Amino acid sequence: MKAKLLMLLPLFTCASIALGSDLRVDMSQGNPPSGNKLNGPLHITLQRINKLLSVYTVTVQNQNWTANPAVTLSNIQNLPPSPSTPAPSKSHGDDAAIKTLQQVQLTLTQAHNAAYNLDAALDKIQPLYLRSSGDLSVSTDALVKDIQQTLANSDVEHAEAVSWPHPDAINDEVSDLQQEKATGGLSSDIAQQVNDALAALQKVEEGAISEKSYSDALAAFHQAVNTMNALAPNGCKPPDANGFVQGRDTPCDSFELTQDIQCHGVFGGNDAALTLHVSPAISFPGAPNQTAQTFDLGTMTCSAPIAFSAGVAFSSINENDFAINQVTTSSGGTSTTSNEFQLASQGSFTPLPMGFAHARLWETPEALISVHATVGVGAHIRSQSSGGSDPEYVVGGSISLWHVIYFTGGVDFGSSVTLADGYTVGSAVPSSVTQPPLQVNRAVGTAFAISFSTTPK
Repeated sequence: MKAKLLMLLPLFTCASIALGSDLRVDMSQGNPPSGNKLNGPLHITLQRINKLLSVYTVTVQNQNWTANPAVTLSNIQNLPPSPSTPAPSKSHGDDAAIKTLQQVQLTLTQAHNAAYNLDAALDKIQPLYLRSSGDLSVSTDALVKDIQQTLANSDVEHAEAVSWPHPDAINDEVSDLQQEKATGGLSSDIAQQVNDALAALQKVEEGAISEKSYSDALAAFHQAVNTMNALAPNGCKPPDANGFVQGRDTPCDSFELTQDIQCHGVFGGNDAALTLHVSPAISFPGAPNQTAQTFDLGTMTCSAPIAFSAGVAFSSINENDFAINQVTTSSGGTSTTSNEFQLASQGSFTPLPMGFAHARLWETPEALISVHATVGVGAHIRSQSSGGSDPEYVVGGSISLWHVIYFTGGVDFGSSVTLADGYTVGSAVPSSVTQPPLQVNRAVGTAFAISFSTTPK
């Protein structure tokens, strides 16, 4: 019996992990409800959130969970014009400079093409951000359809069909032009083109139109596309009232933020503020003017999952009390007196003082009712003449009210007292015996207990 009960303990542990409070907030309804009083651990779900326009962060006890990163989209602006075709050579000194100018023309044309491709892609996805709020308010299907059509656009697909010129190539061309200029012997037309090309290359080397700015803009573009791709999985539809999608066996999480928030510390009971921060997720010229908002979702209360109590248990193991009594027997008109072993009294549901440890498995809001796995230790107090005191153990479950009073039922591992081997009730008492010879045997029964919390609040 004891071995079977021990096998159930892992089930108790699993139950304590799996069960907890659940909070679902539909963000399409405007401001989420505040003042929720929740018992930890907590499973929170923010539904129908627009990850394109807003960053959603849940905060509790200085811990943050964010649904998506912020994105800054920037176009490549103010590129210098591509230089015209170099003028014909007018002197022998122009030939090397003309060759370098031709290469510079290719380099700047490459920069223009790379910027044009990226800007064209950005021009396609930016309106999606502007439409997303309206699409999401109608249905997630509309937003998913818009995302899929936008990502299938050729301009988006070819955003990096041409790469930005390598910085080393630009540096080499700047050095070559500076050397040609220092050598001299250039005609006036070629000298002017060399100066214009140097100014253009130096502009592309630094500031808002450098290779780094292009790489940053391209990385932000990819981040935006990845966010969109995550919002448009195959068959993603709005969840029903139970949070599930028709035709699928799992929730559609593309428009959700879900997080399990655990209570930390066995005895670390606390009340923690649960806060939702909503901040702008996108920045680009013409983007919606959003302000950061903070919402109070309520508090999460984490009472200690281990509690202690003390009270009285009532055991079903029989309590036997033996005595030596004189018995008179008559035979043939003659009376004979002798001593016999007798059962003086026998009782069940004996009260036992006991202390308990409770591991909480589940509880209702406000901790009105809680369910616990329980182990109790007590003492079966008897006089030495009645067999002596022995420890008593109870393993079972409890129901508590407000974590104050506990009602426990379980298996009682205790002891019972019988006559020693060789002696039975009704047998004659040897002349040398003055007290009933007793022995204590281990016994198993059932127990019911009432106890009160001793755990500090």
